[in-house]
Amino acid sequence: MAEDPGALGGDDMRAALAAQLLQLRPRDLLTQTAVMLANQAAIRMGMASPEHADREQAREAIDALAGIVELLAPTAEPDELEALRRDLAQLRMAYVQAGTAAAAPEPEPEAPPSTDEQPDDEDPGDQRPPIWTPGGEV
Repeated sequence: MAEDPGALGGDDMRAALAAQLLQLRPRDLLTQTAVMLANQAAIRMGMASPEHADREQAREAIDALAGIVELLAPTAEPDELEALRRDLAQLRMAYVQAGTAAAAPEPEPEAPPSTDEQPDDEDPGDQRPPIWTPGGEV
């Protein structure tokens, strides 16, 4: 009975992957994951192309990146950690700006002043709301 060549290929692949993983520290894997999450967030905010924009997935990637940056803080190289923090801050700012731009209401045209609200002899700048004081309104 002949052996299945696909099974040997799978075993070889698993062995190669295990050898690669043994050469990496968990910190290295976290750093690689952080970079992938930063790229994913940028793509999901539509920075690469608007057709891939998905605000919810961008938020998830940014939140996951923040968690990984926090995990890396005690062990990462200072310059590496600073670069990840800078990327995280930029992604957060872009996320907020994108949300603000999407939620900005259209300015409403100004209505002409109504003549019914104020007598003609009073200047609108003279009207002040009452001020509460301990002795009563002024």
